[in-house]
Amino acid sequence: RVARPATPELVCRKLGEVGSSLYASHRYLAKHGVPERGQGLGGFDVITYTGAPAAARPFFMGESLEGARVAVRCDNPFIQMRAAADHLGIAELACCLGDCETDVVRIWPDEPPALRTAWLVVHQDLPAARAVEHADVDPLDVHGLEVRLGVVSAGSRHLVVRMPRDGA
Repeated sequence: RVARPATPELVCRKLGEVGSSLYASHRYLAKHGVPERGQGLGGFDVITYTGAPAAARPFFMGESLEGARVAVRCDNPFIQMRAAADHLGIAELACCLGDCETDVVRIWPDEPPALRTAWLVVHQDLPAARAVEHADVDPLDVHGLEVRLGVVSAGSRHLVVRMPRDGA
């Protein structure tokens, strides 16, 4: 999650910072142009979440969405990425996801990503809750720069985070 829940029954562990940027397909940008930084996304199509906590804002790198058309609304980042790759609009994606997809590009490649804190959240009644609460390794530190800044020259690197099973 990119917002820490306030519910007391949940055990939360900060994983690290995840960078995100705006992505679209070459074809979409050729047809609609590249938005000018600081001028908002009015007149462009956006791919966004159905709802997100205020703690995760601002979205779309702080650009105004006034006048933007919502092309797709869903909570799955893989579907959002696919929608952008299918020329439906501009999506805000985690850089470690968007930079590895050859069908989308950052619309402002020289702009540093927006950083959000990623949280691992487990209900306190689950067996994994104790392990999450007392873990002494920050899983995202292994791929710190890739997760925060993305893989600008995507190549073949991919981020994989594995959590141990009970008893492992």
